[in-house]
Amino acid sequence: MHNLQQNFLPPQNYIAEEILLGSLIVKPELFDLIFQSLKIECFFLESHRIIYRNLITIHKKKEINAINLIYSLKNGQMLQIIGGIKKIITIIKQSQIITYSMHSNFYINEIIKIIYENYIKRLIIQYGYNVVLLTHNKKISNKQLFFKLSQYINYIEDKANFKNIDNLPRLIGDLISSIQYKNYNLIHLNHNIYSGFEELDQLINGLTNGDLIVIAGRPSMGKTSFVINIAYNILQKTEARLCIFTLEMNKMQILHKLISIGSMIPVNDILYGNININEWRLIQYICDNLIKARIYINDLASISIDEIIYISKFIIKGKDYKSIIIIDYLQLIQAKNIKIESRAQELSYITRQLKILAQNLNVPVIILSQLNRNIETRVNKKPILSDLKESGCIGYKMFNHMDKRNQLNIKNFIKYKNVIYLTNIEFRSSIMKNFDKNNNNYTDRIYSFNQYTFNCYTCSKYKLCITSNHKIFNYKNWFTQNQISKEDSILSYVYTLYNKLQVTKNFLTMIKFNQYSLVYDLKRKHYTNYISNNIILHNSIEQDADIVIMLYCNISNTEIQINSKILDVTITKNRNGSIGCFQLLFHPQNTSFSNIKNIK
Repeated sequence: MHNLQQNFLPPQNYIAEEILLGSLIVKPELFDLIFQSLKIECFFLESHRIIYRNLITIHKKKEINAINLIYSLKNGQMLQIIGGIKKIITIIKQSQIITYSMHSNFYINEIIKIIYENYIKRLIIQYGYNVVLLTHNKKISNKQLFFKLSQYINYIEDKANFKNIDNLPRLIGDLISSIQYKNYNLIHLNHNIYSGFEELDQLINGLTNGDLIVIAGRPSMGKTSFVINIAYNILQKTEARLCIFTLEMNKMQILHKLISIGSMIPVNDILYGNININEWRLIQYICDNLIKARIYINDLASISIDEIIYISKFIIKGKDYKSIIIIDYLQLIQAKNIKIESRAQELSYITRQLKILAQNLNVPVIILSQLNRNIETRVNKKPILSDLKESGCIGYKMFNHMDKRNQLNIKNFIKYKNVIYLTNIEFRSSIMKNFDKNNNNYTDRIYSFNQYTFNCYTCSKYKLCITSNHKIFNYKNWFTQNQISKEDSILSYVYTLYNKLQVTKNFLTMIKFNQYSLVYDLKRKHYTNYISNNIILHNSIEQDADIVIMLYCNISNTEIQINSKILDVTITKNRNGSIGCFQLLFHPQNTSFSNIKNIK
């Protein structure tokens, strides 16, 4: 009976835990190695978790040693719980086995692996038990149970993934090897997928594995047709596997577009059967090629981000050929079973999960996105990067804090030949010197237009003039101006002695409508937050996308052909290269695109 009970003990190795903790007390220089590999929950015994937690606390304040550990445990009334001083002495004795060995670092790494592997096994047991309990709950459907199980599996996979652990010498070796064989790699080992549009591929160097690519534009700009053209070009030139999630159109509509693009036959003619014998043979030929292609289409309209992740992994993971994921479109994806306070936070969560999916599967993920409604209020309808989100703007008289020595607003900026300068302010020379020195940390783009503005007054007599959708930090979360009310607390800052920044709470005393006036939107390269009139604001720019492609049709462009229109394709963000713009000719009848340079 005793042996039977032992077999049912959770996987653990308490001796390995004692050796590791004792080694950390005796050799504090091991802290970084151990801490980056093991979290508190990785230890099996509660006493070991308490000791490890206290060692982490001590490391933040002072040097790790046995005396400081004992005092820390005693002050927290935990010393007797873990077994007293006798327990501390025991784990130090255990560590003597390897502490003074020439190969101590090797042994420490092996012990870390033992502890972590047992932790993963305990996770599997716990999640398996949770699944058993869920199966007995009659209120939970098989579909919910299935996706909960997939969530557990994905979580364990992430926890047990050691592929991202690497050291600097190995990274440098890989870098030198890649440079040495650069030309060979470019010719023979280029794994990028190309879109089939020459100018686009030149700008972004193809669709890079692990990238999240956002294609955005106003309604009826041809976003879906553009991405279906990319998909068709990929199928024609490679044997890549395509996984398409279409939340707006059904499978047959996607198929009609693919056939129309390949045959150049108008979509309506295919729908209503207005085709001749030659066109029919061409359609048969294209359908034969599509049957052989590795293309999967999911048209579930109410699909969640968890379902997209699971299906993508099921289709693509572990395959040794090129793959790509296409999603149409972002705003229709749901985030189920996640507590999120606003739709903006939900979309941020979804894009972050898609970026992680692209990295985990090492494939490009293309997602279509709508633009926010602010673009409709502007005279110039050409989209900009901040149109991807409800970013918000501040009044042109409001000061933007650039440096402790100066307070600047939009009237002090002028843009000449794509360079932003300061003008008409006191102490121009000293501030200009500081601005030029840190220009990359400040403003990359400035946009101005008219919007309805509101004045927010604080108890410290600060006034902030912003649009209704601008985000303010309220100590715990970001909220837009229209979500906060009188007496809500927001964060502001003050400079204390030695120029140290101190963040404090500030209460709103009044919010009232101001006027319809000029506002400005700043794009900053490295920071997502900034300070205006001593209040911390949010600089909402798409953070998860590696590449952002904007589609825009300027109605002032002269039409080259009847029933065709010129589209401006602008790369507004490219994390791995340059940005730029080019034009394509869009033929709505057969939803195809052609290079405008080839049109005479």
